[in-house]
Amino acid sequence: MIPDQHPPHPGQYDYEPFGSGQPHHGVHATGKPTPPKTVTYAFYSMLAGASLTLIEMLYSFTQLPHARQVAADSDAAGRLTDHEHDIVVLVAYVFGTAVSLVSIGLWIWMAWMIRAGRSWARPTCSVLFGLNTLSLLITVIGTACTPPEIALTVLIWLVGLTALILLWTKQSGAYLRATQTHV
Repeated sequence: MIPDQHPPHPGQYDYEPFGSGQPHHGVHATGKPTPPKTVTYAFYSMLAGASLTLIEMLYSFTQLPHARQVAADSDAAGRLTDHEHDIVVLVAYVFGTAVSLVSIGLWIWMAWMIRAGRSWARPTCSVLFGLNTLSLLITVIGTACTPPEIALTVLIWLVGLTALILLWTKQSGAYLRATQTHV
């Protein structure tokens, strides 16, 4: 460090634009910036979101009898046979499982892309969070879910909100801009 320069004060972010002639803190030997804590925390939040989505999916399998009863109760006129109720529940579970697996994959993929500094991943995460919000509203308002299912859905939404807030901080933005010069 040059004697005139002072180390960054607490809370000051270490990234300076490349080519500015300023010293770079938090840079790998390869010249790529290291992710700030906000990106690291967002990364782990996203992995937690994937884990919670898996737990939610596995919990839903324990609710098959409840789902069967809800399907039968919703058909008060008796238009469907017991076998047809079972098919409706099976189709719903297959669709729900597919959506859960895609969601888990997206959580993990977006976490790794953010950690790698892909700037396109931040707005993509924002759009996916919007879809997650829509899913939350549908789950809470429009379906006959059990309290644990609602609690898991809200918890997943809160984890997504946490990750999104972390991704839109100055530190995360500076990191994502800095990594674009090294892609």
